[in-house]
Amino acid sequence: MKKVISLALACLMAVGLLLSLTACGKLSGTYTEVLTGEISLKFSAFGSVTILNAEGKKIIRGDYEFERDGKIDIDFDDDDIERLSSANKTIALLYDGEHSYSKTEKDGETYITIGITTFRKK
Repeated sequence: MKKVISLALACLMAVGLLLSLTACGKLSGTYTEVLTGEISLKFSAFGSVTILNAEGKKIIRGDYEFERDGKIDIDFDDDDIERLSSANKTIALLYDGEHSYSKTEKDGETYITIGITTFRKK
């Protein structure tokens, strides 16, 4: 009987953990900038974000989290930024830090806006 109760409790804890991770509101997937398609942001549900160029090659990887005020905070390591070429450094610095954030759905597609830039989910 104790084994059954322990197993049931473990299952409930696993379900609770899964639900709490889902409730965190993390993004997952790749979002491409709408105007030019030159930049994509690849989000992991575990809090990492990677900026990709038009060819899908990594520019820089960092972390992100949502703030209580509805903003998104993207953090790239300063040393990683310094190693980038001038053009890629400009891109990384554009998204590094705290920005306004919104997520919308239109015509069956998902869009996010970070600052003034809108991205469409691939």
